[in-house]
Amino acid sequence: MVFPRRQEIFAQGDAADAVFYFQTGNVKLTVVSKIGKEATIGMLSDGDFFGEGCLAGQLLRMSSATATTDCAVLRIDKKAMMEALHRARIFRPVRGLLVVPVHPLRRRSG
Repeated sequence: MVFPRRQEIFAQGDAADAVFYFQTGNVKLTVVSKIGKEATIGMLSDGDFFGEGCLAGQLLRMSSATATTDCAVLRIDKKAMMEALHRARIFRPVRGLLVVPVHPLRRRSG
């Protein structure tokens, strides 16, 4: 998927039904408080994943994602991502819960 600069990729409160992978470009993650104040909570770029909260059971997006440059983004359906993670044995069951380590999904900066 291609998103031009300033286009919203998803909005806070949207259904959390996919994970996104950045091929190129930059994205800003923001949240809006109940009184309407917006805060930037992250800046992402090439090689980053975002929207992975859906893998941990989040039903709705907790933030908004907006392209700050032209972006090429791969959208991975939640079901397809869960199946891939299971095949790669990244998930680990713990007393009936599914534990997902975050480090394989996020690129470390610096």
